[in-house]
Amino acid sequence: NPDIAAKLTLGNHDTYPYEKNAGLFHQVFKEYPTYSSFDLAGAHIVLLCGGQSGDLGEIQTAWLQEDIDKIPATQTVIFFVHQPPFGHVVRERGISESIRKVFASHEGAMWAICGHKHHNSTKVFQLPRTTVVQDIMISCNPKKVKKPGYWVYGLKDGQVQTRIYREAGSGFRVAKPLDHSKARPIPIPFGNTPNKLWTLFIGNGDREYLVKAKAGDVEYWWAYIREIVYKLPLGQKGKGAATLAMLADLGTAGAENSNQVLLSSSGEDWQLQALPAQRDGVYRFSIPESMRTAQDLYVKILGKNATCYLGGFALCQ
Repeated sequence: NPDIAAKLTLGNHDTYPYEKNAGLFHQVFKEYPTYSSFDLAGAHIVLLCGGQSGDLGEIQTAWLQEDIDKIPATQTVIFFVHQPPFGHVVRERGISESIRKVFASHEGAMWAICGHKHHNSTKVFQLPRTTVVQDIMISCNPKKVKKPGYWVYGLKDGQVQTRIYREAGSGFRVAKPLDHSKARPIPIPFGNTPNKLWTLFIGNGDREYLVKAKAGDVEYWWAYIREIVYKLPLGQKGKGAATLAMLADLGTAGAENSNQVLLSSSGEDWQLQALPAQRDGVYRFSIPESMRTAQDLYVKILGKNATCYLGGFALCQ
């Protein structure tokens, strides 16, 4: 239908790591805006660019802040972004940080409509003064999705009045009303990690501590790690630390071809660590007593399978 405008939201399949302002995309679609906004049926619609790493960046975040400052704090905001902003703290965590900052004082209803994941999911998250519904939808990859399709949103008087899921081929269902009283807290990287002395996030000054990397560089996290080594300043930044916290996805402990974590005070004599359970995106390792007084703590990750991602470190008491 030519009367229905097609709008694009750029993500990791449209951009490269470290790329600014969607340079790859604009080689083909030269005039298309990287991000934009407009009003529709009383709601404010925002189209964001999640980039390669799931991060809005300083320039886009500043634009978003200026854009939202122009609308009433009670207006409904529906933003589209490729990567789901809430739930991940290891990968694609930068979108959440920008949204939490920009909408800290917003009071109107909010919706985040996303793709990226190969499943459908609806969850409600809590912001300081409102809630935000995150809808993840996928209309492709039918081999991985039992019931592929798409959502139709009904807007009236600035509110989402109905949501209808149209299944591919035939059939549809009307979504039930959501219970906003059970909104989830938005996960924050290392947000529930106690007694932090020093934190280091990938993409924020980490390269001076990097010794070796055989992994995919996604700017704000490492992906598909085969081997990576960091030299953390235990004596200078983490004096008195007894625990190493790692913001990572390392798969299931004890599984065949499990990923491995090793520690050393010299970078030569490595001690293999038992992989603990992941909680809130964090693995907590007890630093061996023989290493706690060392100047440096070397951390090595050996990736034995595809589920091996790193977002940062924290040295804790």
